[in-house]
Amino acid sequence: ADTKSQIMDAAELHFATYGFAGTTLRGIIKDAKVNVAAVAYHFGTKEELYAAVVERFATPVVSAQLTQLREVCAADTFTLE
Repeated sequence: ADTKSQIMDAAELHFATYGFAGTTLRGIIKDAKVNVAAVAYHFGTKEELYAAVVERFATPVVSAQLTQLREVCAADTFTLE
């Protein structure tokens, strides 16, 4: 895996396990086996890394939901009442 993916994989595990507040960059760096400069280079801050992890996780979920919504609307079975 490339450095960016290693960081995101470790960060995803840490954020899921410890939450945002309980996650440290030091822990992510240790588990990703990278240096602090790599995190700063690819993501900047912990907040930006968190946003990237959430986006990576949420994008396929939202995409699938939009596909299902389009199918429902196209079938004309969707009403607001």
